[in-house]
Amino acid sequence: MVETKPLLGDRILGIAHKVLKKRGLLQSFHATDMELARRSLGRRMDCAVLADEPVEAPDPVRRLHVDYHALDKRTLKRLTAAGISVGAWTVTNRNKSAN
Repeated sequence: MVETKPLLGDRILGIAHKVLKKRGLLQSFHATDMELARRSLGRRMDCAVLADEPVEAPDPVRRLHVDYHALDKRTLKRLTAAGISVGAWTVTNRNKSAN
């Protein structure tokens, strides 16, 4: 799994080629980058749009990874009924000690 941070535009394609070659997942908060990667490399390119709040995942991506705090059963049901694959993400707090 590779997550890109800045908006990359056409530069996303080099990264996407490497991820596709390894059969990985490419994800970003920048839906336009994920759309470009998927449109350029086709259905084999596994991409996800990251979001703080549930939104419609753009065609052709159709995969959305949402902050787990913002995801509830009703929203999950609505998104999956619309044909969107949904995942949840969390932020790892490295400063918090494990007890």
